[in-house]
Amino acid sequence: MAKKDKKAAAAKKDEKKARQELKQQKINKKKASKEAKDAGEEDIEAILQEFMKKDAAKVAIAVVPSLQPSPRANFSLSSMVNGDLLMFGGEYFDGECNVCYNELYRWNLEANEWKLISSPNTPPPRCSHQSVVYRDHLYVFGGEFATADQFYHYRDLWRLDLKTNSWECLEGKGGPSPRSGHRMTVWRNYLVVFGGFYEAARETKYVSTTTTSSTITPSTRRWFNDLFLFNFADLKWKKISLPVHKASPAPRSGCQLAVMASNDTIFMYGGYAKVKNVGEKAEGKVYTDIWALHMAPIIKAQDPTWEKLSRKGHAPSPRSGATMAVYKNRALLFGGVFDEEGRRHELKSVFYNDMFAYDMERKRWYEYRLRNKKEPGAKRRRQKAKAGDNGANDNGDDDDSGDDDSDDGDESDDGETAKEEAKRLNQFGYVGADGSIVYLEDDDEEEKEEEKEEVEDIVKKDVDESKHDDDDRHDVVESVVLPPKGPAQVEPVPQDKDEVATAAA
Repeated sequence: MAKKDKKAAAAKKDEKKARQELKQQKINKKKASKEAKDAGEEDIEAILQEFMKKDAAKVAIAVVPSLQPSPRANFSLSSMVNGDLLMFGGEYFDGECNVCYNELYRWNLEANEWKLISSPNTPPPRCSHQSVVYRDHLYVFGGEFATADQFYHYRDLWRLDLKTNSWECLEGKGGPSPRSGHRMTVWRNYLVVFGGFYEAARETKYVSTTTTSSTITPSTRRWFNDLFLFNFADLKWKKISLPVHKASPAPRSGCQLAVMASNDTIFMYGGYAKVKNVGEKAEGKVYTDIWALHMAPIIKAQDPTWEKLSRKGHAPSPRSGATMAVYKNRALLFGGVFDEEGRRHELKSVFYNDMFAYDMERKRWYEYRLRNKKEPGAKRRRQKAKAGDNGANDNGDDDDSGDDDSDDGDESDDGETAKEEAKRLNQFGYVGADGSIVYLEDDDEEEKEEEKEEVEDIVKKDVDESKHDDDDRHDVVESVVLPPKGPAQVEPVPQDKDEVATAAA
């Protein structure tokens, strides 16, 4: 009974807090609208109403071939079951004006064909939202509509029927508050939403060294670390209320989520927030921590739990806004940005194009290096070229070796090609800009391959020396048969403790 009373009290407290937040949001919107009007700017809600009127004028669903979408950022890209990609929304800033989109594109990768899908009931323009595909539907939640000076955050959930290309807005009762920069994924028959960012007031814009057009107060800018579930079966939201004494990630936006379905775990990495200590100025913080969200308790009608994990291996440098996709048991992370804020909100940004993989079984980071596909027989040609140089230094005593090497090379090429193809079956690859296939290899595999090649070279050299010694001895005493010389002993490469422990496991 006491446990039920505690849950009821917690639910009542959450409901009261939600009402207070909604009231504060209305106050902030009203204030932002007044400031925009005083500054001679158009009301952002009026702009959105104009967009909705234009969409209402559409009377039919149209799917037409299209050129590649115009340049944009902060759009969503979701993969369909058949491999096609759905691209929605985004924004483009030309240095003066910021434009948000609500276009929906479908890209067929094999044919490299784009199609533009227009519907009468399309969601309003937005960026920094999230979208996922579950069965025959695309789900889009949240995001923001941004001009050069104003923000409007959404809390709506939209669903696109992938068979009919028709949109519908779902009931949002009990769902997350307005936000952008959140992260969203699918676990079993649930939509999972974590974190995000909210700002109602207009962006601080310095007009001169002495005046500003507006200011941002702590009450109008905030980050979240709350967790929501949307049940695809009954189309209802549920907020996960975790005990205060239990560890959980700090509020943030721009983090990454990866689902390991085999053990019902969601991994969360990184993110960004502004943190203000008492008596100090708020400063941007880029998170590099990694957490595991254990979802299995939900199956038994219990709440999930967070677990903070240690950073092992070659982890990425501090960054936010990277992309992450799951391949087998690894979460592949690409790119991202590190922002350093200077005076008057000027940003110095460093963008990345490197790739890392997080092994969700070993709970360890690996850095991936991009390589072009190896040509069959390339290694043999290098060895032959090296042998040719050695032959020239020996004044060309062995004239018949060329034909034999050529025959051996053909057989070796076939064997090497087969080995490469077998190896590529377990590697991740993509088509590069020049049309060639680029495969990803982690540090462990690369080190093993290099070590193997070193051993092969040493053994080959040792065997060649042994053969040369045998020939010399046969010239003197033909009846003497030397025992075969074994491979050279190679000193093992030192390993750090973590690598030894991982190998033992």
